[in-house]
Amino acid sequence: PDMDFGARDAAFVPFFGGQDSRYLMLYTKSDNVDHLLDLPHNGQTLISWTLSPQPTCETVEVGAPSMAARIAAAAKCQQAGYRVRFRFSPIVPLRTWRDDLAEMVERLFRQVDPDLITVDVLGWMRPWQMRDALDIDAFADDFRDEALRAIASGEERPGKHFFSHELRLSVLREAVGLVRSASPGTPVSLCNETTQMWDDLASLLPY
Repeated sequence: PDMDFGARDAAFVPFFGGQDSRYLMLYTKSDNVDHLLDLPHNGQTLISWTLSPQPTCETVEVGAPSMAARIAAAAKCQQAGYRVRFRFSPIVPLRTWRDDLAEMVERLFRQVDPDLITVDVLGWMRPWQMRDALDIDAFADDFRDEALRAIASGEERPGKHFFSHELRLSVLREAVGLVRSASPGTPVSLCNETTQMWDDLASLLPY
């Protein structure tokens, strides 16, 4: 698979490098980037990494590159002139999520200067899917309790937003606030959120 991706990138990156008004977006969590570094991208390729705190990498994204490896890959690409972005997507509300996010943001901005960060909270799952896929007992108490109530009640909760507005707001406010503190000029966006959420975070989202 890595060779296929390399051949694809070797074709597409130079092609878009010759464009004036069209861009290529590579969306990844890979650290396999060395084949990109010498390609003639001419600023027309953007690379966006999904980034998770290390405890989430170890317990949820098993087999994916570590947090540190993804940040290092982004730093390489930025040094090669690529525009780099990150998505904290999804933020899994483990018991230590606040400390985990703080460590991730500090590490990220120590090495990379992204041109956009997008934040998102775990969703797109029905209660039974969450029960089967994740260790809900590892969630912070309020998230665990809400997930267990949904499972016990037999709710379907289809759609993007699994957790309540208040719980999502607590995570998004923390994540956006950490980015703002670390790098006030970096634009931050929300993924697929409600108008109410944008309104509640308006003071932290001036861009």
